[in-house]
Amino acid sequence: MANVSEGYFDERTVQHLEFEKLVRIIIPIIFGLVFITGCTGNIFVLIISFKFKNMKTINNVMIFALATADLCFLALCVPFTALGYTLTKYHFGRIWCKISNYIIYVSAYVSVYFMCLMSMDRFLAIVYPLSSKRFRTRSNIYTGIACALFFSFSVNIQIFFVWEYQEYYFYEEERSVCASIFAKRILVKIFFLTFGIFNYCIPIIVITVLNGSIFITLLRTRSFMSSNISRNVRAAKIVFAIELGYFVCWTPIHVVIFLQNFTNVNSFMEITIAQFIGNVLAYSNSCLNPILYTFVCKEYREKMKELLNMNN
Repeated sequence: MANVSEGYFDERTVQHLEFEKLVRIIIPIIFGLVFITGCTGNIFVLIISFKFKNMKTINNVMIFALATADLCFLALCVPFTALGYTLTKYHFGRIWCKISNYIIYVSAYVSVYFMCLMSMDRFLAIVYPLSSKRFRTRSNIYTGIACALFFSFSVNIQIFFVWEYQEYYFYEEERSVCASIFAKRILVKIFFLTFGIFNYCIPIIVITVLNGSIFITLLRTRSFMSSNISRNVRAAKIVFAIELGYFVCWTPIHVVIFLQNFTNVNSFMEITIAQFIGNVLAYSNSCLNPILYTFVCKEYREKMKELLNMNN
């Protein structure tokens, strides 16, 4: 019986090491594409928002804020995460271990709450077009952005207590990693429970209710093809596409986090693979949004062409 267990352990270890070798080849390619595509696309969005006056609507202010958050996320987090996957030792020290993870989770919160603000703006514009005019002001949007930032920065302070630089041995090899502290399982569970509720469950409920109300209102509106309604529909399509992209990209990693922290799943290899795929999808969301703007929004396509023609 002992020999079977040892053989099983050796087989799993070999599989893990082979998977690591594969990851070290794949990760630089995938994360490199995510980084280049995402930075380029979001920079174009920022340039278009700055350069063209007719792109400074309330909805585009929110898109500008979301593009800024995505760009910061890509520039500050993706390279270090990629190195964390490809290297067996974490070379950036205890302080950056905490700060980098803090930025990653703050960015995730900021993105989803900016989407909630965008949905709220479209909800007011379409469901209450007249009475909401006094509320849908630039100053109120900035106040909403400030509140989303304050909440995102505050709720993630927990990270400084549950993430740490750790050294360990794997198959007689000395390694180090930046990860949540196993000895503080209660604090880790509280953090991930907070993350699941406030970054996923509540936003998806809010966004679903708001978009459902928008859809019902549009079905009931007789003046569907009026210029104001038509313009609002186009803006609502952009918001819906962004939100759908977010939840498609982020749902897998939330499922993996739940399995890791709140179930007794012991399939280490399977969970590791699922976590790798979940992280890739979540990070890819930051380069997906500029693509969605271009495909869904005719204005962005036109401004992109105009900008490229200017450069030529």
